[in-house]
Amino acid sequence: MLNAATLEQSSAEWEKAKLAGQLLTELEAPALAIITSLAHYVEKHPAFIVSLPSAQVVNPDTFSWESPMLSLLAIQYDWPVVEEWTHRLREKRLIGFSSSDARGGFGGVFLTELGKMLVEWTVGDRSIA
Repeated sequence: MLNAATLEQSSAEWEKAKLAGQLLTELEAPALAIITSLAHYVEKHPAFIVSLPSAQVVNPDTFSWESPMLSLLAIQYDWPVVEEWTHRLREKRLIGFSSSDARGGFGGVFLTELGKMLVEWTVGDRSIA
């Protein structure tokens, strides 16, 4: 891991680096796309992941199911793939969400502390929190 290369051999941070490396080996590209979109979401309210007009992370205050628009945080995979990986990421405790929607969506989606740690080690930015 690039971030681990700067650690001293005796650093306790190695455990984070090893855990991040292990998690990355367990994740497929769609999972990484979901995490990346959530990491770029900076709004005050927890995100929604919705299926319309295609899979994307949106602000629930500005998204409309009746007239969905594509946001800048699109996830470039078909909805069934995004839906499955969203559940898997929750099982791995990398993300959380408070609800699911029959129209194709998840509400109150957020990166957990473990998810934030993974992003920090993956992108080399330990300021995400």
